[in-house]
Amino acid sequence: MFDWFGKKKAEPETSEGGSIIHRYSTASWSPTKVGLTERAVEFGKIRDEVYLRRFGEAKQVYHEVIPLIPHIDVMEYYRTSKDGDICTLVTSGMSDLTMNVPRKLEVPRRVELIFHCREPKQEYVETMRWLAHFPHDQKAWIGELHTFPNGNPPEPLWGSSTLDTIFLLSFIVKKDLDLQSELIFRRRWC
Repeated sequence: MFDWFGKKKAEPETSEGGSIIHRYSTASWSPTKVGLTERAVEFGKIRDEVYLRRFGEAKQVYHEVIPLIPHIDVMEYYRTSKDGDICTLVTSGMSDLTMNVPRKLEVPRRVELIFHCREPKQEYVETMRWLAHFPHDQKAWIGELHTFPNGNPPEPLWGSSTLDTIFLLSFIVKKDLDLQSELIFRRRWC
C-alpha cells in the first residue's frame, strides 16, 4: 500500500503466530499528568463498594503517593482455596479513564487488573501500577491476550530465571467473571 507521497509503508513487525508487535521506546512516552480525573472520587466509591462485596475488606492498600492521572491504588485481598489462602491484588483507578481502543474493536474501554499470587511483593504492586498507567501514557489500550515482554530481548522479571513476559488473560476465577459488568452497570446509574 502506498501513502500520499508515493512511498511504500513499512510492513508491521509480526510474531510467528501473525500478531502485530507494537514496540514502545521510553523516549516516546507521554509524561503522566498530575491531578485528579473529573469523576475519580465518584468512580472510586463505586469500585470500593463492589470490591468490598466481591473480595471482602482490603488487608492493605498500596496508595500511589503522587496524584497521577489516573490515580492507581493497588488493593490487597485474600481468598481461601483448597490449596490455602491466595492473595489477590486488584488495581483501583485505571478505569477512571477510557483507553484508546480502535473503534472497530468490541473490547472494554475501561478495565482494572487482577493478579493472583501466594504473597504480595512490592515488585508485583509496582508492575501492576506500571501496567495500569501504560495505556493512558501511550494513548493505547491493553486487553486479553496482550503480552508485555520485559525488554527486547526480554529479561527475567522479579528475580525469576524463566519469567520474562506478562501475559494478560480474561478472568480465571469463576467468582470474578461478571465483575466488569457489575462495575459498568453501577457507573451507568451514578
